[in-house]
Amino acid sequence: MNKEILKTISVLYVEDEDDVRGFTAKLLSSLLKKIYVAQDGQEGLQIFEEHKDDIDLVVTDINMPKLDGLSMCEAIKNIHNEIPLVITSAHNDTNFLKRAIEIGVTTYAMKPIDLYQLVESIIKAMEPIILKRKLIELNLSLESKIEQEVSKIKSILDAQDNI
Repeated sequence: MNKEILKTISVLYVEDEDDVRGFTAKLLSSLLKKIYVAQDGQEGLQIFEEHKDDIDLVVTDINMPKLDGLSMCEAIKNIHNEIPLVITSAHNDTNFLKRAIEIGVTTYAMKPIDLYQLVESIIKAMEPIILKRKLIELNLSLESKIEQEVSKIKSILDAQDNI
């Protein structure tokens, strides 16, 4: 899947380091439909609760003040179980990784952030959701076409009965 899908999604980006947050948010805003930015997990959770119907994906750091990234992700999963989560971290602790898997983190990008890897992680996390949306649209379109054809056949059969 190509990077064109990025223009169709809205992302919540949570990062406590000002420089990293500013630079990464600026880059992502040029690629995405919309970006919501928060400086810690508590603010991220609040923004998610306010815009949950518009946010397609969450990208978050792990070590943050007030509410860490994994705790925020867990709370977000309780609100919207199918939201994809991308974490950014320098952690490689097995307990951390186990907790991330248990919460349902979709993928990760290592710190320091490689922006190409982050974009690829976002695409990788969104691919199944975008494909599912396209499948639903295709299904609805096919159902509509089938209904139209069935209606045509019924009118033909009704016309034959009249003849």
